[in-house]
Amino acid sequence: MSAGSDDAPPFPGPAETPELAQAWMEFEVLYRKHVDPVLRAATFASLGSRSDGWDATHHAFEQAWQRMISPKGKAVENWEGWLRRSAVRYVLRSRPAREVVSLEGIDRPASDAPVDAQVISKESWRKVIALLGQLSARRREAVVLRFIAGYSTAETARIMGVESGTVRSLVEQARAVILKGMGQEGDDG
Repeated sequence: MSAGSDDAPPFPGPAETPELAQAWMEFEVLYRKHVDPVLRAATFASLGSRSDGWDATHHAFEQAWQRMISPKGKAVENWEGWLRRSAVRYVLRSRPAREVVSLEGIDRPASDAPVDAQVISKESWRKVIALLGQLSARRREAVVLRFIAGYSTAETARIMGVESGTVRSLVEQARAVILKGMGQEGDDG
C-alpha cells in the first residue's frame, strides 16, 4: 500500500499561532510531495522491511518538522535529499539487518510492462535485497549511504569515520559480491 497523496502526516499540526499554522500547511505539502520516495529509500535501506521503512520515514518527517519550527534552524534547500538521508541514516543507526520481506507495493515496474518483465524485475529486486543482506555491515553501510541516501564518497567517509579510499574499496567489494550473486562478471562481462 502506497502512502499516497491523500494521507495526512503522521502527527497532528499545531494551530496555536498563525506562524505555526502556516508552518504546518507548508509541512503538509512537504509530506505529501516526498513521503513516497523517502519510504522507498528507507524500505530499501532496511532490506525490504516496510515497517522499518515507515519507522525511518516517520522519524525523518518528525526531524523535518522540528527543523521547520526551530528559530535556529538553517533553511533546507533540497528537502527530498535531506529527508532521504535522515531516513536512511535512521535505518543504518537504529535497526539491525533483518530477514528479507516481500516487496509487494514497493517500486513496482511500469504498469504497461509485460507480465514476464514484471516478474523478472521483482525477482531481480528480491535478489539484490537478499545480496545486500549478505554483505558485511560496513559494506552495506557504504553502499546504502553512497547510493541510496545519495551522499558523496567524501560525505560517506566522514559519516563512517573512514577515508574516501576505504569507502571506494567497500563499495567495489560490495559491487563484486552483488554482480557475482546476480550472475554477472563485472566490468568485462
